[in-house]
Amino acid sequence: MTAPDPAASTLGDDLRALIRRPMFGWHPEGCDCHDGLAHGSDETDPLWPLAQRADALATEREGWQTLRNEWRQTAYDLAAERDAARAEVDTLRMLVRDLYDPDPCEFDHRGGCQAHGYLTLEPGQTCPQHDAQQVVALLDPAHAKEPTHG
Repeated sequence: MTAPDPAASTLGDDLRALIRRPMFGWHPEGCDCHDGLAHGSDETDPLWPLAQRADALATEREGWQTLRNEWRQTAYDLAAERDAARAEVDTLRMLVRDLYDPDPCEFDHRGGCQAHGYLTLEPGQTCPQHDAQQVVALLDPAHAKEPTHG
């Protein structure tokens, strides 16, 4: 096989020649080396720059594929964490709804809630049952009672 004339060929011709190229490289006319690797594997090959660029693109593509796979795995991991968090929120929502006392707060002269047993509330603190009623009202309005003043 003879080397293509670089002046006469176009990129399309070079690509077709590269695709049709025998596995062992090209041999100039009159070559009798027959080892197959003596030609077509160094800078004397007219298609060498194209082959080098193809190798570089293949390496770059592998890098992008690795990065895409890492991003995809991260997305799967985040989705799994999100689903686990949603399950926890659902569990907590049911617990708060089941454990809160819908009865109104009754405060004594020291500010403690007599109705729910929180007798040591400091000034400015609200009864935890009042807070639970507000959470239930936000999360599950159908099960919420009228909020009491906490």
